[in-house]
Amino acid sequence: MALRKDVEKKAAELKKALLDKKNQEWAKAEIRKRIAEGKEKLEKLEAKLRDPKTRKALEKKAVGYKKRALALKVKIKAEAKKAEGHIRNNPKQAVATAAAVGVLVGTLWSAFHKKK
Repeated sequence: MALRKDVEKKAAELKKALLDKKNQEWAKAEIRKRIAEGKEKLEKLEAKLRDPKTRKALEKKAVGYKKRALALKVKIKAEAKKAEGHIRNNPKQAVATAAAVGVLVGTLWSAFHKKK
């Protein structure tokens, strides 16, 4: 009960503070200030992005990321085929591995999601 009274008291104090004109004016001024700062940062970023050197560097990075993504896609496909072949050649081992992984995941799941 004491905790509830403390919470109610704090809530009343906060409500009173929010209704105070000085706090409202301060909050409005702070919001205006933060919005102005945000606009300034966005304008700087926009100017930087319009710079041809920056644009070329970003395009170059994008091309590099695309190449890496394609290479990873090829590698994943090769690994998937390899895994499929292993499963076809060793079905009992694949089932045992899947069961062990299932038990491990289930154990971890139940350990981290215990009922309160």
